[in-house]
Amino acid sequence: MMKGAPEQILNLCNCKEDLRKKVHSIIDKYADRGLRSLAVARQEVHEKSKESAGGPRQFVGLLPLFDPPRHDSAETIRKALNLGVNVKMITGDQLAIAKETGRRLGMGTNMYPSSSLLGQDKDASIAALPVDELIEKADGFAEVFPEHKYEIVKKLQEKKHICGMTGDGVNDS
Repeated sequence: MMKGAPEQILNLCNCKEDLRKKVHSIIDKYADRGLRSLAVARQEVHEKSKESAGGPRQFVGLLPLFDPPRHDSAETIRKALNLGVNVKMITGDQLAIAKETGRRLGMGTNMYPSSSLLGQDKDASIAALPVDELIEKADGFAEVFPEHKYEIVKKLQEKKHICGMTGDGVNDS
């Protein structure tokens, strides 16, 4: 048995395009509900040796995972917003998960994928916006890497915003 990021597991299993489309459709439905997805696969290893290559990997399915915000997050964000603090979410999660989390936390759903920071948004009106303007108007960004987080904060500071940041991962330090 193995588990991991759906795209990686699909690649390891050499899944056909029709299965990939079905899996991505399920992942999108989970994400719309704020759920992450974990893929599971299996592989038979006939020899009792860890060096054995084993048989082909078979995709088993997806597990929806709910990773809720801390119990006090919504209240903390509400207090910050009431004090005039502009709160933004910058996450590695899928865009749909970010929007649902933003909705649940009362911080808005005006979220964009990290590609929009590079002017590659599918929506031409978003792609045409200067990056610093997009960052200022957004409630957050999804599918980001640590270097995106740094650039977002840097752009806000260049516009004379005072920035604070919090997170739950080592890449947030």
